[in-house]
Amino acid sequence: MTDNNLQWLASKTFSPQDQKQFADFCGDINPIHMDSVFARKTLYGQPIVHGVHTFLWALESLCDQRSLLICKAKIKFLEPIFLSETVDCFWDDRNRLIIKSGDTVVVRASVQLQTEVSPKREIPVEQRGDAVSMPKELTFAQASTLPRQPLQIYGDPSQAELLLPSLCRCYGVAAIAEIAACSYVVGMECPGMQSLFAALTFEFRSGEAEPSFGVIESEERFGLVTVGITGRIIQANAEAFYRPRPTVSLHISAIAQQVTKDEFSNVQALIIGGSRGIGEATAKTIAAGGGTVTITYHQGAVEADDVAREIRNFGGVCNTLQYTIDAPHELPFDLAQYNQIYYFATPKILRGRTALESEKLAALYNKFYVIGFQVICQAMRDKQVKCNIFYPSTSFIEEPAEGFEQYVQAKLKAEALCQTLNQQSILKVFSTRLPRLATDQNQSFAATELASPAEIMLPHVRAMSR
Repeated sequence: MTDNNLQWLASKTFSPQDQKQFADFCGDINPIHMDSVFARKTLYGQPIVHGVHTFLWALESLCDQRSLLICKAKIKFLEPIFLSETVDCFWDDRNRLIIKSGDTVVVRASVQLQTEVSPKREIPVEQRGDAVSMPKELTFAQASTLPRQPLQIYGDPSQAELLLPSLCRCYGVAAIAEIAACSYVVGMECPGMQSLFAALTFEFRSGEAEPSFGVIESEERFGLVTVGITGRIIQANAEAFYRPRPTVSLHISAIAQQVTKDEFSNVQALIIGGSRGIGEATAKTIAAGGGTVTITYHQGAVEADDVAREIRNFGGVCNTLQYTIDAPHELPFDLAQYNQIYYFATPKILRGRTALESEKLAALYNKFYVIGFQVICQAMRDKQVKCNIFYPSTSFIEEPAEGFEQYVQAKLKAEALCQTLNQQSILKVFSTRLPRLATDQNQSFAATELASPAEIMLPHVRAMSR
């Protein structure tokens, strides 16, 4: 067998129940793991599995299948693992645990095997502590100068035997709880809310040092901090990045400086997907110019209400509606009320890592970018509604990136649909290839200058209004 004689150990599909159990066990309830609405605005667009959980599952598999125990580990969390995604765990001849999603290595752990059995230890009562209810939001400067803090065992250790029975039997609950506490430290304490666990190095030790944690190294240009964690049983270093913050749209007062007060006063616009990103910027642009807007949302009711409140406080008119593009029932709006429609419905744009994942993404993109748009257009044709429609395509078509072929194909199909509708002179569709914009879709660790959605959309809104 290639790849250093990889030997398959186990497969797993992490479920929401697995996620909740581990969060209960370790106390790490960072919303990037637990809140699907919040996770939409992050780098990955959906909740990700706790990195420490994936390693402990791999260690459990090693214990079950090979009866091997370790004394040290160096773990790299290379790629996120998503809920409902199936991954495989392997053991190779270099004493490494490797977790793969298809052909992509998502976690790699080099370990040193035990030569003698370590005694199990219990969790002292005084080491139990209450977890904070929300992750802290330390600035990089605050994190890099964080003094040593007391380390306690957070969450519910009784969950350990349900999640990881073999590890509890071989190492003891106290040891597994201290490893899991590293997830709590990174996700809830330092860096906290904006953290992304990158690596963990630990070894089992014996000593009576007071359990504590604190930052021992920081590199601001990479947004990277290293947290030293001293437990009663383990000594660990955890590396974590500051992940990009959710994108904040321009306030309507700033957008209003670029438009004439009443230039869109004749506009009655329906904006499909108007609670964030391009849709939010478009809604504010039209409202700032005196138009009336109705924005739809799928999950982001709070975000949609915030946009509507900002527009109303400015003196504009904005309504909100919940709309799911694949809902098998009547449209929740009367298309005859509008003379402009903007179609910004989109899922998170991701790279397919496996053939099955790519197939699912192709179906997802087709549902959002083609079928969902067809439903709107067909309803307009059936009711003989005449208005201008804006459909955003993408400059990705001209500069395709590896792994995004399904996204490009769906957008090409949508462009062809727009062209057909215009040729038939049934509907007037404005379709253009937009550049990469400063939205949550284009978050990156690399500092990149991206165009403002409001600035890019203004000439298109004006074209739609003529």
